[in-house]
Amino acid sequence: PEDVLVRRLTALGSGAGPALFGLVTGEAVDELLVDEAPEAWLCPPDRIGELALAALATLPQVPLREFLAARLAGGAERDMRIAALRVLGRQGSSEGLALYFELCAASGDELDQRSLRLSAVEALAAILATDGQALRALESPLLDAPTPVQRLVSEALATCGRSEAMGLLSKLFGRDPELDLAALEGLARLGERFPWLVGDPVAVRLRKALERGSASLRAVAPGGACRGGASRVGLLPARCQVESRRAAPPVVGSGPAGPRRGATG
Repeated sequence: PEDVLVRRLTALGSGAGPALFGLVTGEAVDELLVDEAPEAWLCPPDRIGELALAALATLPQVPLREFLAARLAGGAERDMRIAALRVLGRQGSSEGLALYFELCAASGDELDQRSLRLSAVEALAAILATDGQALRALESPLLDAPTPVQRLVSEALATCGRSEAMGLLSKLFGRDPELDLAALEGLARLGERFPWLVGDPVAVRLRKALERGSASLRAVAPGGACRGGASRVGLLPARCQVESRRAAPPVVGSGPAGPRRGATG
């Protein structure tokens, strides 16, 4: 069973970290395939990286992050950064945020590539869901991060399932039009889950951003923010609320002359 294999890998100790990381990246797997037929293995070769990742998550975290930082210093291939992001996500510790932001910043335009972006979003969402202190620790590096990294983090905040993420998203408004859109979408998604929390602090920030924002931001506001319950607390400018109401389809039987469904004569 795979859990037995993970325990055996874990039993190798922290000194096995580099070798296990090589299995996660796939480099060491290729070396193993030369010596023995895959049929003789205790698990399929395509599962080895996942098992190594699970084992890495159980090793002492600080030495492992130090190894990753040293291993990736001076630049690293995309697959190497993806593997490191996945390790940080499995660790689920706010202490890995510094290295996380370093990896994202070093990725530059590659952040738009699906495999890297998905790994980065999932890793941060896992950290936020696991470590109760992560959101507080996230604020400072997030506000100092380059705009492309802030947009990526907005995606993770939208999927982390924590209501406190709404406050962080609201602090990103007014910096960049595309970032405004990403933050608004994140607020809308969280607002669907926590509609009662779209209150004054978030409303004030977002209302100001919408009033001074671009046409694209105002255009998406009725569909995005209203979906999160924003219009119920007066978050949208009056014009947007009117346009949203005009666009809403009529409710069957809601008119003054329309009989209610199920009514009897």
